[in-house]
Amino acid sequence: MKLDAPFIRLPYRFDPEAVMNEISALPEDLWQDHPRGWEGHQALALVSAEGESDLKRLDGEMKACEALDQLPSVKQLMAALDTVIGRAMLVRVEPGKAAEMLIDAGSYWHRRVRVTLPVQSGKGVRWQVGEAEQEIPAGQAWLLDGWRGYRHRNEDDQALIYLVIDTVGSASFWSIVNSADRPLDPERAESMSPRQIGLKGGGRELETEVVRVARVMSPWELESLINAVMQDLRSVVAPDQPHLPKLESALNQFMRQWQGVHARHGEDEAGDPAYKQALEQLVAQAAMFSGAWKLPNGLDAAELLYRSVVLDALKDAEGQPVVILPPGAKERQAQVARQRQQQNAAAATQAPAAAPQAAAQTPAPQAAPAQPLRQPPAAPAQAAGQAPAHGQVQPGQAGTAQDPNQSPLRSVHTKSIPELLRQAASSVLVSTYQAGKLVVLREDQGNLNTHFRVYNRPMGMACDNARLALGTAITVEYYRNMPEVARKLNPPGKHDSAFLPRHAHITGNIDIHEMAWAGDELWVVNTRFSCLCTLDNEHSFVPRWRPWFISGYAAEDRCHLNGLEVVDGKPKYVTALGTADTAGGWRENKAGGGVLIDVENNEFICRGLSMPHSPRWYQDKLWVLESGNGSLATVDLETGQLETVAELPGFTRGLDFIGPYAFVGLSQVRESAVFSGISLTERVSERSCGVWVVDIRNGQTVGFLKFEDAVQEVFAVSILKGIRFPDVLGGADPAVGMSYALPDEALKDVVQPTAQPAQAQAAAPQSGDSGSAYSSGD
Repeated sequence: MKLDAPFIRLPYRFDPEAVMNEISALPEDLWQDHPRGWEGHQALALVSAEGESDLKRLDGEMKACEALDQLPSVKQLMAALDTVIGRAMLVRVEPGKAAEMLIDAGSYWHRRVRVTLPVQSGKGVRWQVGEAEQEIPAGQAWLLDGWRGYRHRNEDDQALIYLVIDTVGSASFWSIVNSADRPLDPERAESMSPRQIGLKGGGRELETEVVRVARVMSPWELESLINAVMQDLRSVVAPDQPHLPKLESALNQFMRQWQGVHARHGEDEAGDPAYKQALEQLVAQAAMFSGAWKLPNGLDAAELLYRSVVLDALKDAEGQPVVILPPGAKERQAQVARQRQQQNAAAATQAPAAAPQAAAQTPAPQAAPAQPLRQPPAAPAQAAGQAPAHGQVQPGQAGTAQDPNQSPLRSVHTKSIPELLRQAASSVLVSTYQAGKLVVLREDQGNLNTHFRVYNRPMGMACDNARLALGTAITVEYYRNMPEVARKLNPPGKHDSAFLPRHAHITGNIDIHEMAWAGDELWVVNTRFSCLCTLDNEHSFVPRWRPWFISGYAAEDRCHLNGLEVVDGKPKYVTALGTADTAGGWRENKAGGGVLIDVENNEFICRGLSMPHSPRWYQDKLWVLESGNGSLATVDLETGQLETVAELPGFTRGLDFIGPYAFVGLSQVRESAVFSGISLTERVSERSCGVWVVDIRNGQTVGFLKFEDAVQEVFAVSILKGIRFPDVLGGADPAVGMSYALPDEALKDVVQPTAQPAQAQAAAPQSGDSGSAYSSGD
């Protein structure tokens, strides 16, 4: 496949010594001669047709070979590429040996590339693509443009060992490739931050290709192959060249003829005579131009058309290629045979690229956790058409008794979740804008209580033990914790905190994302205007910082600024999904255009991320969620390198910590324009929504809460440390109407009434559990 650069460095890094230790332990008899027959080259099959050792066969179902089971680190590397794996092998090159220049051409290579990962390499190893040379260190992953021609030579004193993988790619793989480094292009030499592939523990399952080769090539594939050759030819031939229109006319006639036969016969053998006739006519006409034009990679245009189109276009009933020889080919073959007989040269002849098992790969011209527990919420779903006030407990539909097992707010959880909250004496707030809920997770006698409050598109939260700010569709809601009120909520003595509303600030629709307190000042991620802002009493918002690549304030969501972390009382880190300065421009490369930014120094820390969110500074480390990959990762501040700690089954967004545990929000990504092209949308089974708990010491999942119906997306996850059983009360709650917060000076003069009025008794503070959900054992 033709690439836009000779060398492309992918962001993946791995420990070559760990991989080499596994390779060294393999039995020597697993190695075989390289399929190209190069001197001093051996190969070891890892993935091949039907899992057999034949590396020349390229059709059929690609399966893992026996040797791959002995190489768990290599398997991890292959899976981490997040692509469909075709043929894969280890190659060993003896010191002092070199490969011939090879050009990837033909129908097999038209849509495939090779990923090359050196495992053992030294300073004496050089890689060449076309006229360009590059050193490729061990522990990195590269793409080489096979269309230009490539080779390697090992002038080191030890063997060169590398992993090479054929792949058609995937949407997320190509997004990474589009953003990856082009070392020979100064403007794109360092486009992506490196990310370390963990080689320990279980990773993703390997997805392998099934190579389906039609007996008769479709007209659309033929046209694509011909257009690729002609595009290259037009780049080197003057438009007024007199013979070029003749070749174009012959190709157009051939494609129309082939399409007509295909429309009538398809793959029926009755069409074979007409297919052969079309091929014979094309071969005869193309032969007239043999040697006339050289393509940029040095190949003869007519010869490449023959190899790419003619040799792969038609197969007989046994699946063998129907070979149409150019005029005079038989005579030339007989002459060569006579010469070889006379010279008694018994050198082995390499199988031609047209062999049924081999691709048309052309030598270059010499000139060129625990079981989950389930119990649905105790409150039935809201009646259709009802619109509860902000913060109101979701009511049930009057006159109906809903089966709790059918509640749309039901969830499952592992026993470890309430136990962890009990031990930490803490609770969790979760916002879900999609479901319009703020969820309070709290331990209650060994069970997990999920308590729902209703809001209009709740998003970011900033909270501590004394205060809570919640961003909604057009407001920021402010709450204060009043423990005295909590003690009076029903049932008595149950609650230890109650967050009561104080006021709301109307921002307008600025698409609030994360928020954080910087001392007593609330900072807000204003996604729609691509900036960080604060709030005052006179304005919708006050812009305080914007990325240097954003030219001005416009309600256009240019870079999708989303995550915010405050360090030492100042905004320090933010995440964005792109660096565009146009309306919605981040969408063009959302799978690989994300960035992590140092606000204080106005510089990138990481680039080329897949939809990053939730930067956090914890235990002297910078953490980030690479949401498009469903991962939790740490960041090396010196190099910008990411190291994945855990991959989770959903779109990761929302992050907080207790001790050695990370609480990570997961969302079920939708097949929509927003989420298309990211890694998770291609892993269909991994569509969970809830809160997952990861042990950050080893990356293992130790528990989860999983929503099963109405709640499909999570935005923010915040832990209330030291608060065991809180509530968040809305303005319509009776307890709010009968609770008063006064300054300390005024409290000294408060006189307790001798008798409570009847109306006050009727409106006594209460907080029933009708809006609570208990998630307990089956």
